[in-house]
Amino acid sequence: MQEDSLTIQRIAPHDLLKSMGVTPADNAEGLHTAVPWKSRIVGQQIRSLFNYRHFLEAISTNPLLYGPFSLMAGMQGAAMDMFITGPVKICLEK
Repeated sequence: MQEDSLTIQRIAPHDLLKSMGVTPADNAEGLHTAVPWKSRIVGQQIRSLFNYRHFLEAISTNPLLYGPFSLMAGMQGAAMDMFITGPVKICLEK
């Protein structure tokens, strides 16, 4: 009988939404399309990293033209492939 007299207060989803206020998901600006600008920025950064890696590879394959810079570009390219572009390639293959 004691359980009948106790009522459990539950939070309804619309109460949670009211407490959040206006969010970007509400489209308060009235835009007609969604622009994934963060995704585009990250995609461009990843493309730039791979382009830079190819640039380093091109320099490291011409030691007669670039001299000691070729050695440094090879070392930097190997480190970049090990720590940055290599893990990205592995993630893309999955």
